[in-house]
Amino acid sequence: MNQVYMFMLKEYGRDEPVFMEVLEKELEMNREELEKQLQQLSGAGKIGKVNETIYFIPRIHSILKNPTLSVDKIIREKYILDKGEIIGYKSGVNFANELGLTSQTASRSIIVTNNTDLPEKEVSFYNKILSIRKAKHKINSENYRIFQILDLLTDFDKLSEEPIEKAKYKFFEYLVDTNVSLEEVIVYLECYPDKTKRVVNKIFLKVYDF
Repeated sequence: MNQVYMFMLKEYGRDEPVFMEVLEKELEMNREELEKQLQQLSGAGKIGKVNETIYFIPRIHSILKNPTLSVDKIIREKYILDKGEIIGYKSGVNFANELGLTSQTASRSIIVTNNTDLPEKEVSFYNKILSIRKAKHKINSENYRIFQILDLLTDFDKLSEEPIEKAKYKFFEYLVDTNVSLEEVIVYLECYPDKTKRVVNKIFLKVYDF
């Protein structure tokens, strides 16, 4: 059976995103030949195609004539995780909604990630449009929650339906297991505007002289 198909099935299984650049590196295959094999597999219905760089093996008993892949899975594997390490996070209205600070949701999600060199870009998968933003500081599994809260505080008046004095208890609960030192938080804060520092100083740190 096709080498590329067998590798995808063994390493990724079904219904998981497989990225062209990763396949090219892991298989040590010429790009042109890899594209040819992927096109053949896609044309034969062996694999599904999200776009020219993302493929997947559909579930065996999928009832869909043209099976699709979960956009959340694509986001997770491309922008949120890298070999189990967190490299990105959700931000904006949808994160505020997850914390219970607003009833609003946005059709266009904001993802902040290490995996982009552009300050901001728009990408789409199927019908879903995303705003991808470059991280202000390197994101990892220990600090990503800090950055989520700092982003939220930067635009708090636009994102929250609750007053800061009530919302802060949800921040404390969300950050309870975060293992980041005060010194690190202060370094991260230098990437944010003064209005963010003022809010953090008021409800968290009290180290800035505003």
